[in-house]
Parts: sequence; structure tokens; C-alpha cells
Amino acid sequence: EALLAEGSPGGENDEELVDEEVVGFPLDSQSPPQSSGVGADPSQRLGLTPAASFGQDEGCVFNFGSNYFEFDVPPGYLALDVASLSLGNLLPFNQIRGFVDIAHCLTHSLPLSPYFYDSTDYYKGVSTREGPQYVDFVSSGSGFLINETDVRNVDVAFHTIVANVRVWGGKWYYEVTLSSHGLMQIGWVSDAFVPGPGSGVGVGDDPVGASFGVDLFRRLRWHRGVGTPFGARKWAAGDVLGCAVDLDQRTVKFSLNGEWQTESGVAYPLSDISPKSVALSGFDIGGGISPAASFRANNGCSFNFGGMPFRYRPEDYQPLGIPDSWLGKIDEYYSMEQCTTYLMARQADMVAPAESTGARGDVFGAE
Repeated sequence: EALLAEGSPGGENDEELVDEEVVGFPLDSQSPPQSSGVGADPSQRLGLTPAASFGQDEGCVFNFGSNYFEFDVPPGYLALDVASLSLGNLLPFNQIRGFVDIAHCLTHSLPLSPYFYDSTDYYKGVSTREGPQYVDFVSSGSGFLINETDVRNVDVAFHTIVANVRVWGGKWYYEVTLSSHGLMQIGWVSDAFVPGPGSGVGVGDDPVGASFGVDLFRRLRWHRGVGTPFGARKWAAGDVLGCAVDLDQRTVKFSLNGEWQTESGVAYPLSDISPKSVALSGFDIGGGISPAASFRANNGCSFNFGGMPFRYRPEDYQPLGIPDSWLGKIDEYYSMEQCTTYLMARQADMVAPAESTGARGDVFGAE
């Protein structure tokens, strides 16, 4: 797929392609040749490579499969990048490949892949962060139902949950996918924040300014116990809230589905770095701040501190954590490799084994 950055002529129909349109390019390389000459012999295959030509100041963003496609892949087609290959509708291809490679290593007494024993400290040398690499929570009460990074308040009282990572310098980011549309206050708290179980004091409610957050159910920004009108619209279940903080400049921003929200009610793109996209500045961080959220009864969301690919991470902001599941490590490990004939052939062997009549290269061509 290609996401257009600039409009360009649409070809023989004289249709205009506009910015943000997505164009898909399916190719059936197994179709019978339409002409004689080179390629007329079905046993011969011509190699094809994606390509594009651009006029001045025109461009697009390509997705060969390393990210989720905007539209469903036509039946029988495969992504060029192995990160999105799948076996039917069961499991991601990278996980299948991981299981196959594990069996190969065990049966041939070979070393296991690095995702089994990787003990690297990815934040070693970072002097402005404290906490585990795999970010979890420290709750202020027993009213939460927590499943990994999915959180829901199942109590009748107003409760706050805080992540077990603290930062006091640099630019950091995390995302929240809403599973409800009700009253939640999501943002950051310093070590001076004391909510108290069921006290009703949420993120941004404390009078000393030890926390700040947003509540787009009521379209308010909260700091020092004062709610200020904020945001272009109310949030809804399924929306993605981005929480970005620049602790060197003492600024915080909040985005909704990739657009910065502001007090003026105007939304700005993530590329906007002007002061108008800043939600709050000049705040006190004490000994450091941590991600936090407060929930009214029966509200919840899913946190992403870096354990999964971000949907809308702004440039230069770093994740607070790393992939924290074995499957996530498998996907990260294999997604760094190029798509090879071996992988494509193995996929074909499982989907249509009757076509694999010769060497793998005979069926799919070169890498």
C-alpha cells in the first residue's frame, strides 16, 4: 500500500488522487503469461520489484507489510514484508516461524534464538529514568481488574493507578486505547502525589500541583484541582490517547487519534511543534513523574508503554518500556529481517503445496 503525501494525476481516467488516499498494489505473479517470448514458459519467472516515480514535491509513504494495512489484503495475496504474513486466520507468521525454528534448534542441538535469553538492559546509561524495562502498575486500591496492561475499575469508588516507572529528564511517550467513553483522568503524577484509595482525588485533582491530566469525557484539562476547557471533542471507546512529556522543556502534550488537543478546542497534527500544541508548561516534577490514570466505576483502558508498536508516536519521543511478552519479542526479532525466498516458500508449502514442484527458487524467484 502507498499513503499519498501529495496529490498527483490519476492516469487514463483523469481522476485526481488526493492527500491521505491509500492506493493498494496487488500482483499475481503466478498468472499465465499473456504474451509469447520471455516468460512464456510457465517454469520461468520474471522478478518484479516495487517502484515509483515522483514529480517535484510529490511523495508517499509505503507499507510493504511491516505495519497493519489500512484495507484487507485480497484473498490469496501475501504481504511483501514478513511481519504481516499470516497462516490463514490463526496466528501471525512470525510466531509460526518462531515455533518452527525452536523445534529445529532443539532437534539439531543448536543455540536458541536471542529472544529466549535476552537479558540486555536497554536503558543502561539512561540517567533520567528509573524502573523496570517491562512497565507494570502500582495501584492505590483493590478496585481494579488488571490483565497485563488492560485496566478496569470494577469498584464503585473513584480509583487511581500509577505505573512503576519514573522519569525526570528527556522526552517520553505512552498511549492509551480507551475501552469505555466515561469519566477518566489520564496523564502524569509526581512522587508527591497521594491519591488515597477511594478518596475521589484523581490525576490533576491535588491542590499542590503534583499531577496533571486530561478528561475528554467532560473535555477538561486538570491541574492543581482546577478543570480547564480542553480538547476538540469528547473521546469515545476505541480512541487512542497519546501522552507526551518533554521534561527538559517542561511541556506536556496530549493527542487524540494522532492530533494534538488544546485549550482552544483546535486540533493540530503531530508534526506541529509550535507552542500552540502544548497543553501545559512550567510544572513542577519533584523527584520525577510517572504515568497514571483515575477511573470512575466501570471505566477502563489499555496502556501501551512501548510493549507494542505505537499508533501515533511523535518524533523524538521515547517509549517508557520495551516489548514485555515472549510473542512480542518474537515479532520484533523476525521483523528486523528481510523477506526471503525461504520464508515465502514455506508459506506457499502450507497454503498451496501442489505448486511447490521444484526448488524453492524455481517457484518464487530470487529474494
